[in-house]
Amino acid sequence: FTAADDTTILASTHRSANTEARLLKCPWRYTTAEGGGSILQRFGSPGVHTFGLTSKTGSFTAMHNIWYHATAAGDETLTVFVNTQTGEQHCMVYEFGLNLVAEADAGDEYDDTVFETTYQSVETDFSTGSQGGARPIGTGVYLVATGSAKLGLKALDLDGGQTFYEWEASIYDPFSQVIEA
Repeated sequence: FTAADDTTILASTHRSANTEARLLKCPWRYTTAEGGGSILQRFGSPGVHTFGLTSKTGSFTAMHNIWYHATAAGDETLTVFVNTQTGEQHCMVYEFGLNLVAEADAGDEYDDTVFETTYQSVETDFSTGSQGGARPIGTGVYLVATGSAKLGLKALDLDGGQTFYEWEASIYDPFSQVIEA
């Protein structure tokens, strides 16, 4: 994706031991001398780290389907689906603020705090060990695919409201977006 500041980003998530989202300055768009391939943001809990999270947030076991979203107001966020999180009973949806920090600008204090950002999360009412995804469809409202739980789609909001669209199929990701006019 291309951020509002015109930086082209390669975003990926990691499912297993390194459960995090990594945002890189796109190595196909920029040369190494221009910073191509350098890490610009991390979000998640690989090992003992809590990139972008508070230290009280339980560690993630699986994360999927990172999605970039820019609002008409100029806010830039990314949404991820978390299958398992320590201390939580069900799958989670996280939306975190884009906060690009070039490795070269981080200096000697290159630790978990370099990637501090705002975030919000909502717990689903289902569990699935694999697959699943979420997309923002409004402020604090998400369309969530239930993955291998084979329940269908759910629309969830930060206040606990939800609508269920039953579908007995494994829906990996909602693959949807709402574009504000």
